[in-house]
Amino acid sequence: VEQKEVLRLGELVPVGDLYDQIAAGEEAFSSDMKRFFDMAHQLYRKGLRPMLEEMHQLSFEEAQKLDWRDVKRESLRNDDRLIKTLLLASLAPEVESLKALTPSRLAALNHGTIKSPIPGQEASIVRERLRQFAARCGQIKFSDSGNQPIISIQVSGVDLDGILERASDHDNPGNRLRLLKKKLFEALGVAQAEKLWIEHSIMWRGSRRDCKLVFANVRECEDNILTNDEERWSIIIDYPIDLDQHGPHDDLVRIQEYRKKNRHSRTLLWIPSIFSQAATDQLGKLVKLEHILDEMRFPTFVTHLSQQDRETARSMLKNMRDILDSAMLLQLAEAYGLNPNPASPSIDSMRSLSGEEHFQSLDPALQLQVPASSSLRDALGEMLTQALDSQYPAHPFFSDEIRFTEGNLMKVLGVIQENLRSKEPRNLVEKTERKLVRQIVEPLKLGSMGETHFVIGEHWRDHFHRLAAKTNSIDEVKVREIRSWIDTPQPMGLMRILQDLILIVWAQQTHRVFMMHQSTVDPKLKDLEDDWVLRTIDLPDQDKWDKAVLLVHTVLGVPNLPAVPTGSNCSLFA
Repeated sequence: VEQKEVLRLGELVPVGDLYDQIAAGEEAFSSDMKRFFDMAHQLYRKGLRPMLEEMHQLSFEEAQKLDWRDVKRESLRNDDRLIKTLLLASLAPEVESLKALTPSRLAALNHGTIKSPIPGQEASIVRERLRQFAARCGQIKFSDSGNQPIISIQVSGVDLDGILERASDHDNPGNRLRLLKKKLFEALGVAQAEKLWIEHSIMWRGSRRDCKLVFANVRECEDNILTNDEERWSIIIDYPIDLDQHGPHDDLVRIQEYRKKNRHSRTLLWIPSIFSQAATDQLGKLVKLEHILDEMRFPTFVTHLSQQDRETARSMLKNMRDILDSAMLLQLAEAYGLNPNPASPSIDSMRSLSGEEHFQSLDPALQLQVPASSSLRDALGEMLTQALDSQYPAHPFFSDEIRFTEGNLMKVLGVIQENLRSKEPRNLVEKTERKLVRQIVEPLKLGSMGETHFVIGEHWRDHFHRLAAKTNSIDEVKVREIRSWIDTPQPMGLMRILQDLILIVWAQQTHRVFMMHQSTVDPKLKDLEDDWVLRTIDLPDQDKWDKAVLLVHTVLGVPNLPAVPTGSNCSLFA
C-alpha cells in the first residue's frame, strides 16, 4: 500500500479498523506470516485486549450493548484502535507509512478518534495513553524519550506474565517501601543512607546552606522528632503509601496537635497524597522487575525459554521496567503536590491533599507556598529557599559563582587595608582582583568597586556607632555584641568568616584594636573569638606620625611604612 493511500485512508476510516478486516480476511501469503500473525493476534487476545478492558472497567461485550457514541464505548474503541495500529505496523514493517510511528503519526492515522480540548495536543494525549499501556505491557516499546518517541509493539511468543508470576514472593510491603525510598531519594537528588536524618545542602544567595532531611510517617512522629531548635532547618518527608489505611489528613491532625502546644520549631513537613491501588500495583510490578532483572537472578527465571527467547524476554522486561521508572517519577510528583491533577489515576481520591496542604511549617512566621518547579529535586530546594528567606531576610544576594574561601577574602581585605593606609580616598586595584572585590564588598556594603578603583564605604561605621551609642559602649565593645549588631534590625545570617571580615574592616576604619585579657591580639579571619574586646586607641597627630615614619625609615631602614596614623597602622608600626 502506498504511503499516501494509507495516510489518506486515515482521514476516511481509522487505520486501526483495518486490523479487524485483515483478521477476518483471507489466509496469509506464507506459513511464516501466518505464524507471526497468530502470535500477534494471541498477544492481542490474551494480553492487550484484557489490559484495555481492565483499564476502562468495561468489556468489549458490554461495550457492544452501549450506544455507538457512548463516552465509555468511544474511549475503549479509540484506545483499541491505537493498539491495533501498532499491531498492523509490526505485521507490515515494510509499509513506509507504518514505519517509525510517533504519537503524532498515530493520531493522524486514526484521524478524528483522538479529541483534545486544546487543538494540536492530540499527539500528547496519544503519548500519555501509550505510556500507560507500556507500564502494563512490556511488548509496547518507546525507542527514545521526548515528545515524539518512536513507538512499536514487539510481537513474540514469550509469556511475560508467567515470568513475573515467578517473582511474586518478592513483592511484599517491605520491599515495596524499600524500592519507593530508593526512587524517592533519586528524584530528590539525595544520597540514600540508613540514618535517622540525612545532610542536604543547596546554594542560597551565593552561600551553601545545610539542612536535615528526615523520612518518616508524620502522624507517628513524637514531639522530639518534630522539634528542631538548631539554626539550620529540618525537613520531614512522608511517604505516599500507608499500610494501615491512614491518609494525609491524619498527618495534618498530628501537626495541629503539635501547634496547639505553641512551640516554635524550624521544621518543614512535606506530606504527599496516597497512591491509588493502580499506582501501588505498578510499584509491586516494579519490585518484581528489579528483582528478576538482576544479572545474577535473571537466568533462574527463564530456564524454560530458548536462548533467543531469553534475550527477547530480557529486552521486553527492561522496557517495561524503564516505562514504570518514568511513570514512577510522574506519580511521585503528583503525590507530592507538584503536578496537581484531580482526575489522576495515580492518586487515591479519598486520601489526597491539594495545593498548600502538602507543604507545612512548624514556624509560625513562615507560610510555605507551593513550589513552582515540577521536579522533586528543585521543589525541595525551593522549600528550603523559602525557609531561609524567612529566617534571614536581610542576607545579601551574592553571585553563585563566588567562593568564600579564606584566600579570596584575604585578597579583598588586602585591598581595603591598602585604602585605609593611603591618604587618597580611593586606590587602584589589580585588574585580576577587581571582579572578586566587586562581588564581595558591594553586597556586604563595605565599599564600592568602580572600573579600576576601590572606595571604602561608611555603612558599618555609622550603623555600629548608632548601636554603640545606645549601649554606652562606644570605646569598648565585645565581638559577640557586634555580631548581634550585624543582624539588627533584621537577621542577615552571614557566614562567620564574612562577619569576621566586617569586624576587622570596621576596627581598622575606626581605629580600634582587638584585646584579649588586656593584651593586643592580631585578628585573623576565622579566628575572632566572641569574648575578645574591641577598644578605641589614641592616635598621634599627622606631624608626629610623619616624623616617626621618617626616623624609622632613616635610622632603621624600614621602607614602605603607611602614611596615615590609623589603629591598624599604629599596630603595624609597633
